[in-house]
Amino acid sequence: MLKRCLLAICIGCMIFQFSCDKKSKPSSKKAQDTEGVLVLRLSGEPTYLNPILYTDAYSGEVVGKVFSGLFRVNETLELEPDLVETYSISDDKKTYTFTLKKDVLWQDGTPLTAKDVKFTFDKILDPTTNTVRRSNFILDGQPIQFKVLDTHRFQATLPKPYAPFLTRVSMEILPEHILGKQDINTTSFNQNPVGSGPFIFKTWKTGQYIELVRNDTYHGKKPKLKGILYKILPDTNTAKIALEKGEIDMTGIQPKDYDKMKKNAMVNLFEYDDLHYSYMAFNLKNPLFQDLRLRKAIAHAINKEAL
Repeated sequence: MLKRCLLAICIGCMIFQFSCDKKSKPSSKKAQDTEGVLVLRLSGEPTYLNPILYTDAYSGEVVGKVFSGLFRVNETLELEPDLVETYSISDDKKTYTFTLKKDVLWQDGTPLTAKDVKFTFDKILDPTTNTVRRSNFILDGQPIQFKVLDTHRFQATLPKPYAPFLTRVSMEILPEHILGKQDINTTSFNQNPVGSGPFIFKTWKTGQYIELVRNDTYHGKKPKLKGILYKILPDTNTAKIALEKGEIDMTGIQPKDYDKMKKNAMVNLFEYDDLHYSYMAFNLKNPLFQDLRLRKAIAHAINKEAL
C-alpha cells in the first residue's frame, strides 16, 4: 500500500550536527569526516532489540542499525548481499549454498561465522522461542534445514521450491558465542545487544532515548556519523515542538501542520510515497476479544469511509 508521507528536517540543527554547510562542497578531508550525531525521533518505546523477537517498528528501527543480515534491500527495493559474499541455487531450486564474507566481526571483536547463521535460524524454528517469524521457515509443515559446511559456508535445504526464500533469510543474524547458553526470551541481550551492523548499541534510558555509536570495524561502508541518538517522543505535537527548537533533526508531520512548517525558514519539508500499512489487531488471549460478536461490533463501529 502506498501512503503519502510528510517529512520535516531541521536545517539549522542538521548543519550544526554535521559541521558543514549544505550550500558549499567540502574543501578538505576534515570537512568530509563528519563527526556529528544525528538526533531522530522514535514515536514509541522499543520492546526487544533482538531481530528474532521484536514485533514493533520502533525496535526494528534500532535493530536495523545494530545488526547485519545475509541480504539487505537497497533504494530500488532489490535484494543485495550484506553478510553474504556469494550464493548458488541447485537445479531443483531446493538447496541454497551460501558463502559468507570472511572479514566480518561481531562488535565485541569475535569473528562472525556460519555457526552464527545456523544458530539464528535454529532458534527461530525452536518452538520454545517466542517469535512470530517461525512460519517463514516452515513449508507444508516441514522446517527448512540449515547445515554448516565450514567456517564461512552453510547450506539451506527446503522441502520444496519457495520463491520468497532469499527475502525471508535476509533477516539479521545473532551471535552464538553470546546467546548459545542463554534463554533467548529473557536474556539481558534483548535490551543490551551486540551485533555486526554499522552502529554499536551504547545506552537505553527507558522513556527517554537510545544512543548508538559508529562501529569502526564494520565490514561495509563506514557511517559518516559519530552516532545516532533516538529520542523517544510518542506525542506528535511534542515531536513537532522538538523539531522547531532544534532538539531533533527529523520527524514526520501531520497534514494540519504543513502550512505552518512550510513558512519556517529553518525547516525543509519533503513529501514522498511510503510502503506502509496500518492495522488493529485483537489479542485473542483476552477473553473479551474471543467473542466474535464483540469483534464484529468493533468492525461495524469504525467509520471506514471517514478513514
